[in-house]
Amino acid sequence: VRELLEELIPEDWHLQVSGRLHVVVGTWPTMRLRYISRFASKRELIDAVLCSMAIPGFVATPLYSPHSAWRGLYVDGGHVF
Repeated sequence: VRELLEELIPEDWHLQVSGRLHVVVGTWPTMRLRYISRFASKRELIDAVLCSMAIPGFVATPLYSPHSAWRGLYVDGGHVF
């Protein structure tokens, strides 16, 4: 999925969607919701989308985000409920 997103998303897309796109992820293991709406780079935007798709035990394990604004392990935000 990462390769597809890197190919399809324009290089400046993170600038166009910052403040307008809200990605919901759940922190692991506390399962608290986190809303990410500011993206410093295209890679950070893609990482947020990938973290929001990680469903432990189903399609992925918790994904690590190396970004200083939201460093840690994350899973799909809807999985929290």
